[in-house]
This record gives sequence, structure tokens and C-alpha cells, in this order.
Amino acid sequence: MLAALLAAPAGAAEWAGIWGGSYVCAQGDTGLALHMRQGADGTVSAIAHFYPLPHNPLVGEGCYEMQGRPQDAELALQGGRWLLRPEGYMTTDIIGRMSVAPDARRYVGRVFGPGCTLFVVRDNATVPPLPTQCRPPAVLSQR
Repeated sequence: MLAALLAAPAGAAEWAGIWGGSYVCAQGDTGLALHMRQGADGTVSAIAHFYPLPHNPLVGEGCYEMQGRPQDAELALQGGRWLLRPEGYMTTDIIGRMSVAPDARRYVGRVFGPGCTLFVVRDNATVPPLPTQCRPPAVLSQR
């Protein structure tokens, strides 16, 4: 029973929302917000917004588009077009699985980039506002 709760299948509709947490790459622990929405064709599009955390204040802030297609509880997102790019940063791809716990849904997995390891975000987390450059009309209407 508990295993069924932790590995509940997730269709594209279940990925929509704002997920917040952090990831680790060469610059260290970095804040991450994924603003995700579903497409009519089953794809998931996202704005990845990264930002400094209090314990790592020298991290740059930026955002870029991502896209992927969920398969059960797994979602691979490929980095796309930059919306706000700090000098020296590159887009990354991520792949992870959704798990459902009593307090929140979590999306946990691996970041593919130089010095990168993992990311952990949870649904409906409190995240900083998107910079103006990162707000295409599709994201503005989400909340």
C-alpha cells in the first residue's frame, strides 16, 4: 500500500504547477523553481528558474525554457531557449521521478551538466517571483 502511494503514476496533467527546491552543480547548492504546464499533446513545458540560496549567495539568477514528455511517474526535461542568462551558465537537462508523500508530491532526479548531481523539488512550494524577462504569457496565466 505505501509503495503504491510513493510511486503513483503521473500523467501530464499531474505535472502542471509550480515546483520548488534546489539542485547541485559546479556552483554549489542552487535554488530551483520549475513552472510547469501541460500541452494538449501530452507534453510538459516548463520555465526553469534558478537563483541563489542564503547559504550560497554568489550563485547567478537565470531562467530558460524546458520541454519533455512524461512516461508514467518519470519526466525527462530538455533545456531550451534562454530567457535570462547569467554569464558563464549553460542550460541543463534533467530526468527524475515523481513520488507522492503525505505532505507533498516530489520530483527527484539527476541534473546533466558540468559538476551536476541531483535535484529535489516539491509541488506547491514557495518560490521567489520570476524575473520579468522570464514571464512569457503562458506562465503569467498559470497562477
